[in-house]
Amino acid sequence: MRITPATELPAEARAECLGTIVQRDPLTAGPAEDEIDWSRGYGALADGALLGLGWSWATPQGPAIDLRVLPAHRRRGVGGALFDALSPAPGCITSCDAAHLRAQRFLRHRGFAQTGVVFIQRWDGAPEDVPPAFRTATLKAHPADDEARVVIDRAWGASWPPLSPGAVARADRVVLAEMDGAHVGGYAARREADCWAVSACAVDADARERGVGRALLAELMAAAAAEGIGVSLR
Repeated sequence: MRITPATELPAEARAECLGTIVQRDPLTAGPAEDEIDWSRGYGALADGALLGLGWSWATPQGPAIDLRVLPAHRRRGVGGALFDALSPAPGCITSCDAAHLRAQRFLRHRGFAQTGVVFIQRWDGAPEDVPPAFRTATLKAHPADDEARVVIDRAWGASWPPLSPGAVARADRVVLAEMDGAHVGGYAARREADCWAVSACAVDADARERGVGRALLAELMAAAAAEGIGVSLR
């Protein structure tokens, strides 16, 4: 097995590897190939085949890492080799699905301790079930571009859990909130088969407790109810 910088691997090979992992192990779903900064990543190769990938990125909470290994090649040292190549710094953070016991054992073996749990809650309602919202902010649909990412990243700050890479870029629906001519937060959501899945929803610290977050979620709930689908929120 050979560990090589991910930038030396074809984008198509990286995308195929990540896609295959998602198909065979839905507990490791994550960002798409083009949403990752591969300058901080590595791939594990054997006989010319890509067995797994690992990468790191910076968050306000500290450095974060992610590892993905094809199910057929797990428990063979692939994940450990990628972990060593990433050389995680003290205070490094990572995550895994709570139902993925093997991933939890892998992380505990390498010194990680659980610091938090993320829950996903779901709402399914009719238009008349949408809560009323305060009109303290103006809400406008916005492209999933760099401006939206900067606004939501800033509002999210050091909140737990860290925003996943591509939380805004992957969104099918982005709405920003404006007060006094300035953006003060927003949400990003992806359209799934039966719901709008909120990947990010945040409000600037100095604009909180004024109903902005409530207005953002109520706007999405109203849109979902009109479509006859639900809303899921981390």
